[in-house]
Amino acid sequence: MTGRDTFVLTKKGTEKELMSLYLSPDGAYLSATQEAERIEMEQQATQLALRAEFVALKEAAERSDPEAQLALGIAHLDGGHGLIERNPEIAAGWIKKAAERGLSKAQFRMGILYQNGVGVEKSSDRADEWYARAGESGTVEDQYQLGILYAHGFMVHSGGDATKDEGKALHWYRAAAERGHAPSQAELAELYREGRGTPPDILAAHMWIKRALAQEEDPEGWKPYYLEEFKKIEAQMTPAQLEEARTRGN
Repeated sequence: MTGRDTFVLTKKGTEKELMSLYLSPDGAYLSATQEAERIEMEQQATQLALRAEFVALKEAAERSDPEAQLALGIAHLDGGHGLIERNPEIAAGWIKKAAERGLSKAQFRMGILYQNGVGVEKSSDRADEWYARAGESGTVEDQYQLGILYAHGFMVHSGGDATKDEGKALHWYRAAAERGHAPSQAELAELYREGRGTPPDILAAHMWIKRALAQEEDPEGWKPYYLEEFKKIEAQMTPAQLEEARTRGN
């Protein structure tokens, strides 16, 4: 190999060949043409790797792997890399398969699709059905996110959208709160204090905010918010209510 040789090709047409890129032994700088060739070959290698990943993903989805079905559905929502067709109907089909196998994040995604009419006929009722299934089969975090969704009518990070319904927000916050989820306990306390989605119940508000404050772990650093809510609640309580709360052990 001469000093002018920039890379060595081993097995023509393979990914290994495309990735066998070496600087010349004498450390010479690449010419503009050589640099363009190197970039082109790296791009081809990336395409080969992506194609292999897509084939593996589709095979897993066809074997009824719900995680793969969801991932494939999301890929068809976005398209990309010239390998995956952007097709909302195909996307919805794969996501639904994952949702029907009980994957809560796929069920939540189906709710989003129905709420926005992406790949399916728009239907708030069907969206609510899928959101409910996600909450019933999901984690406390899923239930908390549903509480946020219905309390505000949207979710910034997930793209979720729903008709604002504080009664449903109360339901899902309470479901997570009863499983020991501190943020849900604090949100539930606020709803009871303000009488949103339920008649005002200051004693219930006091109980739930005390439970949130009692949690030892606070990874999100929300204890100051809980303490602020606690002060608001106690400021609205009469001496008799404060005594009753102490008697109950709230």
